[in-house]
Amino acid sequence: MLNEVKVPDPNDLTKYSKCSFFFSAKFSCPEGEVFDPIGLECGVPKPDDLGRYCSRADEELDPAAMKCVAAKPKEDEPSEEQPEEEAEESPQAGAGLSL
Repeated sequence: MLNEVKVPDPNDLTKYSKCSFFFSAKFSCPEGEVFDPIGLECGVPKPDDLGRYCSRADEELDPAAMKCVAAKPKEDEPSEEQPEEEAEESPQAGAGLSL
């Protein structure tokens, strides 16, 4: 197809469509591969960049299930279980003033 555009399937990471003018066709990636929405081709998922295959920033690809799941925090990032630092108390406006 001339001037074709490859578009990832929003519901299945292993599929994509090729669109050209008024025509489109669906394709499947080979077994064990997913469609890379950045490179616009099928390939084996890269373990160090699993977030690139999912449309939501808080998800990453689970290679075993071949679907997007909630992203795990990286080792150098604080987890949500750690308490946040308490904000310093600011003096109240007008404190210590008398009329």
